[in-house]
Amino acid sequence: MLRKKFNPPPLQISMAMHSTESQLPLFTYFGHHKCASMWIREIIADVCSLTNMRLAQVSRASDLPNSDFSAFLAATQPDFLVYSNAELQHVASLGKLRGFHVVRDPRDIIVSGYFSHLYSHPVNSWPGLAEHRERLRKVDRRQGLLLEIEFNTRVLQDIFEWNYQNPDILELRMENLIHKPYEEFVDIFKFLGLTRRAGALIESREEILHVLLAAFHQWRMKGHRQRASKQQPSSGPPERTRSWPRIRRRYVASANLLQAVYRNRFETKAAGRHIGQENERSHYRKGATGDWINYFEDVHVTEFKRRFNDGLLRLGYEIDSDWNKTKYVRQ
Repeated sequence: MLRKKFNPPPLQISMAMHSTESQLPLFTYFGHHKCASMWIREIIADVCSLTNMRLAQVSRASDLPNSDFSAFLAATQPDFLVYSNAELQHVASLGKLRGFHVVRDPRDIIVSGYFSHLYSHPVNSWPGLAEHRERLRKVDRRQGLLLEIEFNTRVLQDIFEWNYQNPDILELRMENLIHKPYEEFVDIFKFLGLTRRAGALIESREEILHVLLAAFHQWRMKGHRQRASKQQPSSGPPERTRSWPRIRRRYVASANLLQAVYRNRFETKAAGRHIGQENERSHYRKGATGDWINYFEDVHVTEFKRRFNDGLLRLGYEIDSDWNKTKYVRQ
């Protein structure tokens, strides 16, 4: 008996995948200066390459023409947005999103900023940093930290003014990310809805479809390259090639996610140094938390309290306004 030939409907499959993707929110990472934003961004970029998600990055809204996020998103159509100096007033213009937000002890931001601004942070893309660096070079560390407290006012205001009650944004502390990076990143991507199982086991019909389509695409492109290599150069117009649609994976296996975190671990970024081993001139200087205790003097504590004590208490890094160094053990 003859079997009926099966002709799969690629058009319907393509439309179904497009429909599924169009219903997804914009995945977003909200960061702040000196809150491990470069480290987190590189992990996200690694994961996006695994899932074929389109990644877009913005430092501040002022970097965009007319600070227009809507036009930027329409032009780039990202799946994942890295907003590394997040400002609350622009969150609404991002539309439907699912994201996470990372903050850090503001006192550690001051210390980390001091060394970064003095030695390692590029000045070509930051108006004003070169002038600030020159000021830091002319004073000692005691005075430099006082200058740094003033210089970081905008960064800390962005953190203090943030809405920490948005149910679509997971709130995290950098300190926890450093101490438990694998557990924290699994929780992040579960919250985003990008991983739902342990290991690399394929469980969803959509991912099976992705694997099959990706393999078919690779086979077709290999054949196309082989045929093209055998053709003689032609004086006529170039032959048009078919534009293949981008195939995005809906999920990332937890094992692949953990590999991305491992590939971007501190020891790798810091050329073999472990967390706590300091190189003042490296962007990955030390990686330790609570480092402000080692550098703040009484004058810095007094000045920080004068400017930012209310914000520090709201973030929960201290529970009373009379905090000082004496209750901490020097690291």
